[in-house]
Amino acid sequence: MAAPNILCDTAGMTNAQWLAARMNGPSGKIPYTVGGSDVAAVFGVSPWTTPLELWMIKKGRMKPPAKSNANQLEMGHLLEPIAAHWYAKKTGNRVYEDTNLYQHADHPYALANFDRRFERASDGEPGILECKSCTYHKASEWDDGAIPLYYELQLRFYLAVADVNIGSFSAIWGNNPDNDLAIPDITRDKAKEDALRNLINGLYSRDLSVKVRSANKTRSRRGEYRGGSAFYGYRLDPKDKHHLLVDQETAPVVVRIFEECIAGRTASQIARALNDDGIPSPASYKEKNGGFYNGRILEEKPIWVACTVLRIIKDERYTGKMISNKRETVGISTGKMRALPQSEWIIVEDTHEAIIPQNMFSEAAASRRSRIKTVNQNTAGERADNLFVCGYCGRKLQKSNGKVTHLFCLKAGVSSNADCTRLHEPIETLQSSVLEVVKVLAKTLAEKAVQVKVNANREEPLLEKKAAMLKRTLQRAQNSKLDLYEEYRNGRMTRDKFITAQEERQTAIDSMRDELAATEATITKLRVGKEKAAVLEADAKGIQLLNGYRPKELRKLIEKVRVYENGRIEIDFRCHDDFTEEIKAPERGFLRMEWERRNNTC
Repeated sequence: MAAPNILCDTAGMTNAQWLAARMNGPSGKIPYTVGGSDVAAVFGVSPWTTPLELWMIKKGRMKPPAKSNANQLEMGHLLEPIAAHWYAKKTGNRVYEDTNLYQHADHPYALANFDRRFERASDGEPGILECKSCTYHKASEWDDGAIPLYYELQLRFYLAVADVNIGSFSAIWGNNPDNDLAIPDITRDKAKEDALRNLINGLYSRDLSVKVRSANKTRSRRGEYRGGSAFYGYRLDPKDKHHLLVDQETAPVVVRIFEECIAGRTASQIARALNDDGIPSPASYKEKNGGFYNGRILEEKPIWVACTVLRIIKDERYTGKMISNKRETVGISTGKMRALPQSEWIIVEDTHEAIIPQNMFSEAAASRRSRIKTVNQNTAGERADNLFVCGYCGRKLQKSNGKVTHLFCLKAGVSSNADCTRLHEPIETLQSSVLEVVKVLAKTLAEKAVQVKVNANREEPLLEKKAAMLKRTLQRAQNSKLDLYEEYRNGRMTRDKFITAQEERQTAIDSMRDELAATEATITKLRVGKEKAAVLEADAKGIQLLNGYRPKELRKLIEKVRVYENGRIEIDFRCHDDFTEEIKAPERGFLRMEWERRNNTC
């Protein structure tokens, strides 16, 4: 990380000037900022401010409440030099003032003022010193090297802003520096720092999301086009990216689609005719012209399919209207969208040249409605429960109607030369094959899940005892640091030996902390593993008891079933961590098993 920016020197500023600089920077150009005293509130652990109150203050929707403990705050400020003095005397570190206001090199909202800086006596490494004072009833919060969480977050924030690796506190609560003083140290922790940064960045992202959404709605009400590229039939105006021009190459194809729909042809028939005539699909046309296609392309060369044709026929934007605000995001971190009711859509007339007159659009819609019949069950079960896909192109397979129900690929109906045309398999035979294979795997998985639980139940008590022992040993080691200091203070140990012993003791403490953390992580992993094993065991045993093909149950173990001609299938199983090594595929986390039908038997 680069060194922080120095915004200004706060020496000589009035309290009001200092607060203004902290709020929006010395020039007032930073929309809102986060300082060290704000961090605990961001995490919801501040004794003084809630996250909501902090946000409202930063947004200017609420004035900072008047300080009810102004005298106490003034006393704390007056005691800072005393705390700094005794820290320097007790540690031997060189302590000095730094009145600059700093800004994080990469995150401009992060500002920091430091009580003091210091240089470690042993090696000259720079650090940040925070001076605190409290009453006797708060002194227990600093026992045995402990640090109140809201203060620890503050100092870790300062370390991140300053790009410094060590920090210390000097906390006093009485007039006897031998007993009423705590000087715990912390070392920069990148994991905690990342958690802090992500949380604060998340708050800013949510605010930015609101602003972006508001700006987009304003553009939509003006009839501006907001896509990164134009939809099929149009191109972006080179003079105005928010305005559409008719694409003379593809607009005739759009007209043709509407004309054939009005003439009574189905979407599949139109798609087949376009493919036979060699007309590039929207995805192919975009790729050919150097654009990108953000849809899912399952074959090497995208082709026209019925759903693409229907999407064009139902798109009223071809009449010159701009229609937007049909969907909105559900939270900034989920990436999910939800459809909005038509009453909330934003529709603006005559924003661009129409390719299709309104009467032609209405006629095509009427023609399509007249051909709609009662929807039959033409898919292999409900779409979410359909496990079968075409082994050649990856599309969901469809069900044919007849005496014997077969599965086929929809691509075969829109392309006369695709491999998919050879696919025509009896569904009952495929289902029985899948059920047979999965029952065998389910038995193995259930056995392995039981073994995982047995192993975890054996190891967990031993690890818990180890963790308890490490905690006791760690506490004794922390107490021994105080004993070393007593020996040094009473003259029974030289300063050099004291520093060496302290460093050795701290190294041992750090090692024990690492071992304790690793042990507790292993315990957590065992417990999570037991929970997963219990779920897997229940799912696997349930599948073993199936007396017929049940896709909802089978999906617990199966990702998909690829079907090829002559009844050959490949089953992609869902990966279940370490329960079975044999279900781990090297590239995608699925096991692919092949099953061939010969002589109409599996």
